Order: sequence, then structure tokens, then C-alpha cells
Amino acid sequence: MGRGGRETACLRDGRRRPVLVREEVRHALIALLASEPEGVHAYELDRRLRVLSEGFWTPYSGEISRTLHQLEDEGDISSEWQLEDGRPKRVFTAARHGVERVDAWLEAEITADPRPLHQKLWHRFVAHRARKRDVTKMIRDIHVRRAVSLEQLRRLEERLAETVGAQGYAPFIRVALRIREFEWKAELGILEEIERELAHDEKTDSVNDRATDSSDEVCDHGREDRDPQQRARKAGRRGSALT
Repeated sequence: MGRGGRETACLRDGRRRPVLVREEVRHALIALLASEPEGVHAYELDRRLRVLSEGFWTPYSGEISRTLHQLEDEGDISSEWQLEDGRPKRVFTAARHGVERVDAWLEAEITADPRPLHQKLWHRFVAHRARKRDVTKMIRDIHVRRAVSLEQLRRLEERLAETVGAQGYAPFIRVALRIREFEWKAELGILEEIERELAHDEKTDSVNDRATDSSDEVCDHGREDRDPQQRARKAGRRGSALT
């Protein structure tokens, strides 16, 4: 297998050679496919992910297509050929097995691995939104990662303090530590941004729910006014109240 799982040569029996699929990419793709019941072809899915990430995450050449084929081999998704503008295109859809795997991934507590997870956090957010999961699950993940980030920053501060006044390779070590410090601060910023987005979603959903309830109430009153029996009953109640 080539570096990074890019080797996809077929085996002698015709089956595709397994490729290395990044966990976060796997689940983000399946979640997006699950949100599109009609299916999506590989090129459109690749384009959509690039647009969604605004260049923050760029899949390497052919990564999306190769990952989709691997997911299909594993039963997480399925595909069929469809004609679009007179040309055949392979359209992928999420399989129940794949959707269950994504939901289990979102249900499990996020890793406390002491390494920045910038891209993984973004992919997890994509999967969370696409599957319309309970906001509290994502907030739990944010709390876990924030604790990890703060602990790593504390340790970096201790290491930086140890290099003060040191000679030799100390300048190189300090630069490396500063880079890691920036990475962890960036992760804290990402977590704050995701938290703001979740709060905005909750507020928007609450407003929409109230608007729906109000609309339903208006519709109910409208139906009553159009119904002669309803009007008669209302008139009778008003007359009884007056007497």
C-alpha cells in the first residue's frame, strides 16, 4: 500500500486493494450522504466538502473517490449508475450499517489524545449537523477537548520556562514549543466557534418552533371561523357568559 493509503491497485481476484481511510473523513462522508436520500456522485461530494471547509481542509487528489469505494466495499454505503444530462454517473447513498456506525461514533466520547484535532473537530461538527444530533452530545465533546487543550497549554508554559537562560539548542526548542502553543490556542478558538454555532442553532430552532406554534394557532382559529357549528358553539358560550 502506498504512503497515506493512496495505493488502490486491484488484487488478482479483481477486488480493490484496501486503502487507509481517515476516521473523521469516513464519518463526515457517510453523514453527508445520509442527509441526501437521492444520493450524490463523487465529484459533487468532493466539491461540497471543499466549499464547506473554505479551504480549511483539502482532500488530497482522489481521496474522496477512493474513500467512497472503500466504504462501499465495507458495506457502509452503496452506489448505482444513473444518467445525468445523457451521461452515466455513479451515485452513492448511505447504507444503514454506515449510518449506525456514524451515530455510534458521535455517541462515543471524543478522544482525549493530547494532540491538536483541528480537522477532526471540523469533520465531527459536519457529521453532527448532517445527522441532526442532540446538541448536548457535541457540547460534551467540547468540554472534553477544552480540558485537554488547557492542560497541554499549562505543560507548554512549564517547558518554556525551563528553556529560559538555557544555551545550545534552546532557541530551536522554544520555537517548536511556541508553534505547539499556537496550535493548542487555535483549537481552543475552534471549540469556542463551534460552541457559538451550536448556541445559534438552538436559538434559531426555538424561534422557528414558536413561529410554527403561532402559525398553527392562527390556522386553528381560521378553521373555527369557517365552521358554522364552531361559530354557533362560540356564540352560545358568549351568551351564557353574559347571562
